[in-house]
Amino acid sequence: MSGQLARLTKKEKLELYRLMYAARMCDEKISWIMKEEGMGFIPTVALLSIGEEAVTAGASYALDPAVDWIFPGHRCKAALLRFGLTPLEDLANHGCKKESLMGGRDGNVHHASIDRHIGKFISHMGAGATAACGVVDGLRYLYELERKTDKLPVSMVFFGDGAAQQGIIHEAMNYAAVRNLPVIFVIDNNRVATVTHAEEQFAAKHLFLRAFGYNLQWEYVSNGNDVVSVYNAAKALVDRARTVAAFGPYDKGPADGELRAPAVLECETFRWCGHNETIKVPDVDLHEFAEWRAQDPIALYRDFLQRMPRVSSLEAIADREPRAMRNVRVSEVSVDELEAIEAGVAREVDEAYEAAKLMHDPDPAKDGLGAIWPVPTLIFKGERVVEPYNAGLRASFSKDALKNKVSLGQSLQRVIHETLKNNPRARAFGEDVAGRGRHKGGVYGMTLPALKDAAIPQEQIFDTPLSEWAITGSAIGQSLVGIIPIAEIQYFPFLSVAISQITDYAATHYYTTHVWTRMVLRLPYGAGTAGGHFHVSSLLEATLFHTPGLKMVDPATPADMAGLFRAAVNEKAPVMFKENLWALSRVFGDMAADECVVPIGKPALRKEGADLTIITWGAKTIFDAVLPAVSRLEADGHSIEIIELRSLQPYDLEFLVDSVRRTHRCLIVHEDVARGGVGQSVACEMQDVFGVGEGESAVNDVERDGAYFSTLAPITVYGAHFTPAPQHPAMERYFLPSADGVYRRAKKLLRYA
Repeated sequence: MSGQLARLTKKEKLELYRLMYAARMCDEKISWIMKEEGMGFIPTVALLSIGEEAVTAGASYALDPAVDWIFPGHRCKAALLRFGLTPLEDLANHGCKKESLMGGRDGNVHHASIDRHIGKFISHMGAGATAACGVVDGLRYLYELERKTDKLPVSMVFFGDGAAQQGIIHEAMNYAAVRNLPVIFVIDNNRVATVTHAEEQFAAKHLFLRAFGYNLQWEYVSNGNDVVSVYNAAKALVDRARTVAAFGPYDKGPADGELRAPAVLECETFRWCGHNETIKVPDVDLHEFAEWRAQDPIALYRDFLQRMPRVSSLEAIADREPRAMRNVRVSEVSVDELEAIEAGVAREVDEAYEAAKLMHDPDPAKDGLGAIWPVPTLIFKGERVVEPYNAGLRASFSKDALKNKVSLGQSLQRVIHETLKNNPRARAFGEDVAGRGRHKGGVYGMTLPALKDAAIPQEQIFDTPLSEWAITGSAIGQSLVGIIPIAEIQYFPFLSVAISQITDYAATHYYTTHVWTRMVLRLPYGAGTAGGHFHVSSLLEATLFHTPGLKMVDPATPADMAGLFRAAVNEKAPVMFKENLWALSRVFGDMAADECVVPIGKPALRKEGADLTIITWGAKTIFDAVLPAVSRLEADGHSIEIIELRSLQPYDLEFLVDSVRRTHRCLIVHEDVARGGVGQSVACEMQDVFGVGEGESAVNDVERDGAYFSTLAPITVYGAHFTPAPQHPAMERYFLPSADGVYRRAKKLLRYA
């Protein structure tokens, strides 16, 4: 026997067999349950790994579960078992039981156990690839920070030939290469994605060839059913990645032309069943099926173990009769030992099923639907403390007064610098946040003061490729290992490229796993700069607002910029941090005290009034449209109340309703397109006579009065026109809410009595 497997002990070789056999038995039990009980125990689909156990068993066996991580794909049962998943947990998750890892909030092969280094799997194939990069990026930084000399962790991400065609995989490979990260990309190539065959998916003969485009190491296993070959290839890649990644990224990494730490491992195999157990139509060639079925990975490894010579016996014979060696085959593993393993696994799986049947189905009427955030949101119901604007446009201050003020942008620069300086676990990254020679600090220079601070290490602020999937996914992965990611998307509209990483991966992470993902995602946005739709659009605001599990803020004053940023850094949830570009150099005010934190969820009552409530957010809308209009309305003798919704999600609904009950009229003004925007959602919810449950509070529909019976006029929403944001300044001004538009709408509402 040659290769890496020869270095394993007999016990380790038998454990590899046990893993493969356990994966097979778990899947066969699930298949049997589906056939015998229909949707009784398993209320959803089942996706099985039968026939592909060697790929994930062999690859994951090259890892050390104590330090390394896996990010599974659809056919990863053996790898999950290797990293500590039990048959009971597997069956309970397929049954969507209350006591399962996901508690019924997710199920089937969607496993995650962060304390066991199992990253979350979601149906968006390949979604874990960038998170896998983030985990080892964060861990390597922490090792350097804490001067650890332990072996560097490796991430292994599994996906199939179908997922290999997705853009996120390419971004992950490039990010891993540029950052020189120890990530192994394992392609389980069974040559069919659901029912689409390989020739209709990719034109190259082999998928490992992609490694050449990113300067990655690679291995190709033509028979992925041979666990010995898979293990040997994986172990070589893992050992090399661990060593080469220790050099770090960029100039500290490998020399030009030398292969980087990450690697691609392609294993050709075959799927013995449909994509899931509901698919009954044959989607493969029957002759090819028969050929691969004859290469049963468990039978192959069983035969290998039985043919494996017992080294001590051979040495003894060789000493006595060297010529007899050629005819002697003494097996190190007996049939009895293998059968004992098989019997033990079968018994464990049977007992696991009996135990899983005794578990409970979730009871949402009693227990709710589950928390979407780690801690209850602090909502300030009933408090009416006026926080007048301590900021204004540059022109509103004298030269002397301006000396004691800071701009919105300066406040952001200072609080980012403060955060990085005081918390070494915080890391700022994104496109151009450092820049060539570390003199850029982002398009608008928001990280420049931190870059100039020699006390802040280079790896605490770093550039990334122009890859929104990689930026957001890396933030998710880093957050899982204790980093506080401060990730910048260069312009808010660019987030659309990677929206699924935020709405489907980050936002659902705590809900499904009860492990929070802390991150601050900086989103520069806003019209008024003639940037055109693709740089200034706010259309994603409604999407993020609509996504349970995300928090979103939009500070309009320098004090709130600092206070909300400090709150965001300390949040145990993904915070979408909007930064109004128009206002960065136009709005000035007082800098918040060093200890000032503005709790997320708390609106700002900027001015009390009796005749009309204006609810608004966004610095340009406030200072360029709302406040000038309010001055005119006050001059006309009207009393206007202003509430700034600086926290868009969560927001204090009852605070808004209470205000409208007092003034009997309401106008909501925001920069985004009005139709389908946040304003219309808030207006509707304010008038709803049934409460909208959030997570665990969604136990029953609760009747409430809302604001409907207190209003004298329809709640009105004023936002941008229903067109893409135009680029010409005159067209852009016409597109956006204006002071005159606010004034005219307010006057119309005030006529209702």
